[in-house]
Amino acid sequence: MNKQTLIPTIIIFLTLLATLPLITNALTTQPAAKTTVTINTNGDLALSDQENRDTWNPHTCGFTQATPATATFANNTCTINLNKTTPEPGHIATGAWWTTNFKTRQKPALINTQVQATFQACLTQATYQPPNEWLRIALATATQRADGTVLYTELDIYDTPNTQNHPTGNINTGGDIIYQTGDVVEYKTDQIPLNTWKTYTLDLTANINQAWTIKQGDRLESVYIVIETADTPTQVTLQIRNLWITQTA
Repeated sequence: MNKQTLIPTIIIFLTLLATLPLITNALTTQPAAKTTVTINTNGDLALSDQENRDTWNPHTCGFTQATPATATFANNTCTINLNKTTPEPGHIATGAWWTTNFKTRQKPALINTQVQATFQACLTQATYQPPNEWLRIALATATQRADGTVLYTELDIYDTPNTQNHPTGNINTGGDIIYQTGDVVEYKTDQIPLNTWKTYTLDLTANINQAWTIKQGDRLESVYIVIETADTPTQVTLQIRNLWITQTA
């Protein structure tokens, strides 16, 4: 090998030698391991009756005293009873809010994370008067945007026939939207049968992103069970166990 070919060969060899550590690191470096944490504190209702009530924060909206709507806690189970004999609309909700049932008492950021909810449900009564009834049961989430706006994404596990006919939905054309308006999107997720315990694992961030497109600054405010009814007399009994919310990032 003459001098003219030797020098370029040496240069190539030294260049490869210098880049070898970079190549080795690229081949051996693994993606950072993701971590999963549980967001809420009392998903199994293992505390006293008052503590369970304080953390799960059952409350109603819209109903007057004419509509008995209660949530009771016993044997690691939340039992929601609703007995509406008037046309008045309203809902009862219970679950996990950042102020009462999140470990950090802070709203976790949603960007670049996956939030899931698991729970067991048993619907033992769902009585209504067709054809103009409105009755739906859902796992709902509230998301706060950086500008303070709150958006609701609700995953229905039970809907009566008329509920699936709302003009803002698309169930009758093969879609999965029960209802949508300015700050609410409700998706059809399941139709739970009566008197059967069923376990749900729901990808909350996937549904929030589908409804609103998750943005920088979006934070999770709450995850809760809601029973909503209007127009006709309605009787519902729903049992909930083991509502756990996890976040992977």
